[in-house]
Amino acid sequence: MTDLSNPFILGYHGCRRTVGEDILAGRVPHLLDSRNKWDWLGSGVYFWEADPKRGFEWALDRYGPGEAFVIGAVIHLGYCLDLMSRGPIDLLKPAHESLVKIYEMAGKPLPENRRTTQGPSHALDCAVIN
Repeated sequence: MTDLSNPFILGYHGCRRTVGEDILAGRVPHLLDSRNKWDWLGSGVYFWEADPKRGFEWALDRYGPGEAFVIGAVIHLGYCLDLMSRGPIDLLKPAHESLVKIYEMAGKPLPENRRTTQGPSHALDCAVIN
């Protein structure tokens, strides 16, 4: 669990080797936000807190041996949503309710979380967080 009295954490981002090497060499100034409609926790850059091995395992699963890479960062939490605590999670219920109303008024089907042949799609979770 994150200690919010200290706004800094160590985070580890699993990525493709070329991306990590470009960041470290300064050829690319920063990691790019993921903006897929199926991302679990909305748009952004995902990090594993205090767990470089888990970041590497994610990259290994996604990109395979030889391509997997992990990059570390000191992250200032600033304005964030701590999903490890009950209070912030309770904020998601009114966000979900608002999203349902917006889709109903537009006459469109609500995004769904579902399994696909490419893996899980968290389209509803992503829409609520965003």
